[in-house]
This record gives sequence, C-alpha cells and structure tokens, in this order.
Amino acid sequence: MTKLIIDQLGNSKKNVTLSVEKNESLVYFLLGTKPGDKNITVELNGRNAQAKILGAILGIEGSSNIKTFQHHRAPNTKSDLLINGVFINRTSYNYQGMIKIDPKAQKSNAYQKNNNLLLSDHAHVDTSPELEILADDVRCTHGTTVGRIDEENIFYLMSRGITKKDAEKLVIGGFLKSVVADLGDISAKKKIEIILDKEINKLN
Repeated sequence: MTKLIIDQLGNSKKNVTLSVEKNESLVYFLLGTKPGDKNITVELNGRNAQAKILGAILGIEGSSNIKTFQHHRAPNTKSDLLINGVFINRTSYNYQGMIKIDPKAQKSNAYQKNNNLLLSDHAHVDTSPELEILADDVRCTHGTTVGRIDEENIFYLMSRGITKKDAEKLVIGGFLKSVVADLGDISAKKKIEIILDKEINKLN
C-alpha cells in the first residue's frame, strides 16, 4: 500500500524529513498556492523502498524557495521527483534539488525534473538540480525547463468560444495536473486533481 502525504507551501512546517523503509512506497505531494519556503528530505533506507516527490506550484505573489534532497541509502531503491510551477505577476521562485546515492545503494534509480511556466514578463525563476553519485551501478537523470505559455493554444481555445481567462486556466490546469499523470495510485491521483482544480478555479 502506498502512503500519501499532502503538504502545503507556506505553512508553519518549513522542514520535512521522510523515511521510506524496506519494501515501502511513499507519495509526497506539495501544493504551492502561497509564497513560502520548504526543505524536503526523503531518505530511502531499505531495499526496494520507493518514493515519488510531486509538486504543483502556482505562484501568484511573493517569493518561494524549495529545496529537495533524495537520499538513497540502500540498494534497489527508487525515487522520482517532478515539480511543475506556474508563475504570474511579480513572483520569484528558487528551486534547488539534490540526489545523493550512497556507496552501498547499488542498483538505485533516481529521477528529478522541475518544469516552469511563466505567464508574466516580471516573474523570475532560478532552478538548480544536482547529483552526488557514490555508487557505480545506478541510473540517475535530472533536468529543468523554463518557458512561456503557448499563445497558439490560447488562441485555439478562444476560437472554440472559450474566454481568454478560462483558456489560460485550462492550460495552467493541464500543466500542473501532469505531475500526477503517471501516478499508479488512482485514489491518490484523484485527491490531488480535486485539490488543484479547486485552487485553479480561484484565479481571477
């Protein structure tokens, strides 16, 4: 059974440390609709431990800083991180991610991706993924993207009778909800999508 933890950016708990033991599976989801800081450490301590670290950040105001640390401490462990962010107005966002594979954590598999969409010329994003691999039989990949909203998609939706604001909401919703597209736990996926729909519909 997969353990689901839903957290929020901007709440009082700035530092989060989660341990995943032998044969356990964890999904951690971070919702960011308010500015704030969050330091997330996920420790994979036992053989066959698995963790998904997911985030959907909707930057409307202020600045946010997120740091993640995927620490593989046992063999045959797996971690996947995907954080998507949408930023409007004069928001500022900084992401730093680290994957560390200990020497004894052979055959570990780690993934880290941070995608960002800017809807304002005044929004600013810095993103920095890093690796520290101390084992020789592992698979690790990471990457980042920063881009702007596709105006052709907006125009197409408007040509179908949808207002510009509603068209933007649809694009934002699709981008943010893509973080759970490959989530195997259907119940967890639905819970997260409902939360995201509620927050996106609040946009003016």
